[in-house]
Amino acid sequence: MRTSLAPLAERNFRLLFCAQAIWLLGSWMTPVALAFAVLSLTDSPAALGVVLGAEAVPLTLLLLVGGVWADRLPRVRVMVTADLVSAVSQGTTAVLLIAGVAEVWQLAALAAVGGAADAFHTPAWAGLLPETVPAPMLQRANALRHLESNAGRVVSPLLAGVIIAVAGAGWAIAADALSFLLAAAILVNVDVPARAVSEHATRFVDELRDGWRAVRSQSWLILMMIDTALWMLVIWGPYAVLGPIVCDRRLDGASSWALISAGYGLGSVGGGVLGLRLHPRRPLLVAVVINAVFLPLLASMAVAAPALAIATVAVPAGISTSLYMVLWDTTLQERVPREALARVSSFERISVFAPLPVGMALAGPVAQWLGVEETLWISAAWLGVSTVFLLSVPSVRRMERLAPERRDALRDEVVATPAGP
Repeated sequence: MRTSLAPLAERNFRLLFCAQAIWLLGSWMTPVALAFAVLSLTDSPAALGVVLGAEAVPLTLLLLVGGVWADRLPRVRVMVTADLVSAVSQGTTAVLLIAGVAEVWQLAALAAVGGAADAFHTPAWAGLLPETVPAPMLQRANALRHLESNAGRVVSPLLAGVIIAVAGAGWAIAADALSFLLAAAILVNVDVPARAVSEHATRFVDELRDGWRAVRSQSWLILMMIDTALWMLVIWGPYAVLGPIVCDRRLDGASSWALISAGYGLGSVGGGVLGLRLHPRRPLLVAVVINAVFLPLLASMAVAAPALAIATVAVPAGISTSLYMVLWDTTLQERVPREALARVSSFERISVFAPLPVGMALAGPVAQWLGVEETLWISAAWLGVSTVFLLSVPSVRRMERLAPERRDALRDEVVATPAGP
């Protein structure tokens, strides 16, 4: 246990960990509170979709901008500024709701402001974490990060439900605004060494081009990003949309979906714990193999197995997804130059955020055309195909964990690689 929690002995990581814990506690309350707020105003699923989706558009569009600025400026300053902007947007939302004068367009606009702030916060966070711990502790630091994130997914919605029941949705969002302020107050105490800024890339376009060069200079990175985008489009989108439909039509409705989601959440926490202890020699090989554990979950949903059976296979699916993210984040941080890490992370995040709403939007029409069961089987089949393909790629299958003394040398090699056509 002492070894697993060793990153918390590092002052900067401990501050970052505490700031994220508070930030997550508030942030995971907002989707629940905002959903009830919109439904109380309009009782319109379409309006709810507009408000909840308003955050995703600026987040996706501005991620690359956020990545460049997070590599150009001190990352702590970028994160604090983003948190303050989010505090203002969420505080304004809370005031409008508590005063009873909120309108749907206002909630959507303020959600978009929060999404824009997150576009700067996310890549800055990805670039800052490796600066807060020694290289040998990176995987444990990532595991602790995902562990607290998954715990927040469980605790915060429950807390939001209590606040909404007692005081109303506006007060739950007010708590989120306060969490941004507290997180910013903690982050200003993080003290990391100043990074060298390249003298050859002074324009925004130049810096963005250098970030893309760092991405495409490594074949494993490009292929894994493409696979992630297709995973969100073909697998996660249909699962998130069609899962509740299967539960509503063929199982016991919301209670079944809650049970399945709880099983997945429990597994996600377990995956974070496993990430503290498991350090495979070939991390990407293990990540690709364990990702296939999601297939039984898709298959059991396709045949509408009993809810308890689906929840049971959801546990290892949650474990695999969480552990995959720990191994992936650690590999990225080890192999990508620190001075380009935020930009590379912004490209990687786009491969997650951009395809997801498309996959969710297409899942319903495709299921209506082909059938729910058939669509889920297509998702399962694609997971099998993509797993076999990635395992056939030498740069993915053979990549080994770097010894600490080799990491800096490899980063220098990556920076020196010619850009190519």
